Amino acid sequence: MGPFFKRIHTKIIFGALLPVLLVMGIITLLALVTIENTALEVVIKRDAELAEIAANRLSENLQKYPRLLRELAEEARMDAVLPKTSAKDMRTRNWLHIFDGGIFIYDRDGNATWSYPGDSLAAHPVFPDPEGLSAIKDRLRPFFSNIITTGESDLRIIVIGVPIVDNDGECSGAVAGISSVNTSALGATYTRVLEYKSGQRSYAYLVDGHGRALYHRHSSLIGSKMTARAPVERVLTGETGAMVTANPSGERVISGFAPVPGTDWGIVTQGNWSMIKDLIRFYTRLFLIILWAGGTLSGLLIFFLIQRLMRPVRELTRGAEEIANGKFIEIPVTPTGDEIDLLTRQFNSMARATQASFTNLNRRLEDLEKARRALAKSEEKISGIINAVNDAMLMVDDTGMIRWVNDKGRSLFGPKAEESPYHEVLYHQAVVPEDCIVRDCFNTGEENDTELKLLDNGRFQDFWCTCSVVQRHRDGRVARVVVVCRNLTEKKRLRAEVLRNAQLAALGELAAGIAHEINNPINGIINYAQIIEDLSAGSGNAADSPHAELPQRIKKEGERIAIIVSKLLSFARAGAEKKEPLIIRETIKDVLDLTAAMLKKEHIIIEMDIPDTLPAARAVVHQIRQIFLNIVSNARYALNEKYPGIDPDKKLIISCTPAEEGTMVRTVFRDQGTGIPKKLMDKICNPFFSTKPADQGTGLGLSISYGIIEEHDGELDIQSVHGFWTEVTVDLPVWRS
Repeated sequence: MGPFFKRIHTKIIFGALLPVLLVMGIITLLALVTIENTALEVVIKRDAELAEIAANRLSENLQKYPRLLRELAEEARMDAVLPKTSAKDMRTRNWLHIFDGGIFIYDRDGNATWSYPGDSLAAHPVFPDPEGLSAIKDRLRPFFSNIITTGESDLRIIVIGVPIVDNDGECSGAVAGISSVNTSALGATYTRVLEYKSGQRSYAYLVDGHGRALYHRHSSLIGSKMTARAPVERVLTGETGAMVTANPSGERVISGFAPVPGTDWGIVTQGNWSMIKDLIRFYTRLFLIILWAGGTLSGLLIFFLIQRLMRPVRELTRGAEEIANGKFIEIPVTPTGDEIDLLTRQFNSMARATQASFTNLNRRLEDLEKARRALAKSEEKISGIINAVNDAMLMVDDTGMIRWVNDKGRSLFGPKAEESPYHEVLYHQAVVPEDCIVRDCFNTGEENDTELKLLDNGRFQDFWCTCSVVQRHRDGRVARVVVVCRNLTEKKRLRAEVLRNAQLAALGELAAGIAHEINNPINGIINYAQIIEDLSAGSGNAADSPHAELPQRIKKEGERIAIIVSKLLSFARAGAEKKEPLIIRETIKDVLDLTAAMLKKEHIIIEMDIPDTLPAARAVVHQIRQIFLNIVSNARYALNEKYPGIDPDKKLIISCTPAEEGTMVRTVFRDQGTGIPKKLMDKICNPFFSTKPADQGTGLGLSISYGIIEEHDGELDIQSVHGFWTEVTVDLPVWRS
């Protein structure tokens, strides 16, 4: 069943039929949902209009009764009082079937002054409806009262009255006709208007302004209160309309309602909704049967047309299956001239091209397989190289977890280092320390390095750890970093030994100058002491002697000796390897203080240009001091070689400036000495190469200096013109807290 629905002709058939079925379904749903509601709205509107028409017709029929009363009112105005026997009596006799309770004339105060028949005057000596009389006097228009109950027999009547208007336009009385609700012929007027055929259970009734029935098909309800019914409540407020309600027996009915113009009365119609609903359902079913019959015929027609049109496609499909199985055959072409014909011809062309490409593809696959094997070998070689490196390497992601470790790293940190927090592996701490290079690298995105003590072969050894960014997120944030840890134990031991040897050699060179510096103050001390001794012996009061300040001079010279010895010891003693803020001015001053005696003795002029605002550098202080001392020593040698005696050009110029957009501090040492031959420029930084005599240089100074500056992320550059000058530039990173 599955392959059947996957066929293209099946999809096309369903694709064509589904919209038809969808439209038919929507139409069916809309018909079921909206037809009944629409019909209900139409019927409601119709019944509202019918109720309004009936109210207007009833109002027109009722207006003929006030006409007789107006004639009597006009004659009463002209004659002042009607005689009891007159021609009017004959005319009013014809209306007694309507006004079966009599016709009366009342004065302004509502007292009866005339009646017909004459003996009925005592029945209603005052106007039966005082509020109605007030309305007649105020409005000067005909008045139709609500049902009034009179007498001990609870006789229900209605009063129709008109005003008697005098010559001044004021109401001087009223003419009233009184009709019995149950026996008066007035009911025939209601019947002609309200009795219409709309089904056995459809009818209309009339209510007065208090909601009591003036007319009803069921005479037992005449005079009854009808206000419990919603249409009656609404018509009493003066509304015109229709609504669906339930009658007392619980059936749904449509009630139209409208007020009767010129009265306080209202008409309410009641139609049987179930009969209308049955009729609507019948026509709805008939419509849906016709709709679905037409849709079914259309679907069958579409099905057969598609089956016929898809025959060439099936031929094309069978041919494509053969080609897919490796049989590059020609598909038979049905000359229809349509798109299928064109597609078949193009498919045959494609099959021929595919056959040619298939051969080329096989060759290409063979080449790719060879390339894959070569790539696998290359990856194996690279992996071998990385694992053969004697440095521990590990990769850390931005969650702080180690995601990869090379073989040396597994050997150093253990097999569980991978997928562990980096701070537990590198720092052996549960939280990240303040000076963590990994965190700084993630925060700044720049390479960072530091020296750490890591446990190797059962003891803590010094490692130089460098952290570099290897991957970033799309928004520029650092995603992964690589930490490379190199064991510095042996290297530091060798370097310390070389540095110590270089320091000892420098100390030997400084010994003569220091001895001279020490001998001079010592001689002064001895001489001053001798003078004090002589003066003390020759004078009984040494305090009054003019040479009393000599002891202060002795103290000053002694302090000078202490300072020189202190600086010598500070230089000779190796400091900590921690990088800290380095004040270039102070470091150069320390170096010049140590060499001041020799520079003065050799008549070398020192010129310095170091601004006070120069930022501190990030460096190991005693290492940079050793480098500066080595540079000054080389400059002294070159100047003494060129100028054995005193000369104004025998000078060393030292200047400092910010560099690299404020990220580096640059220190430049420029001497006017012999310079360096061009052919030796490439060798001056080689270990054990020196241009000095064997007893004056080891050839290790510049080589060590290059290594130290490189570890500080700085640069050491040497420029020289043989016979004229040499310029050594040292760039160190600016200290950032």
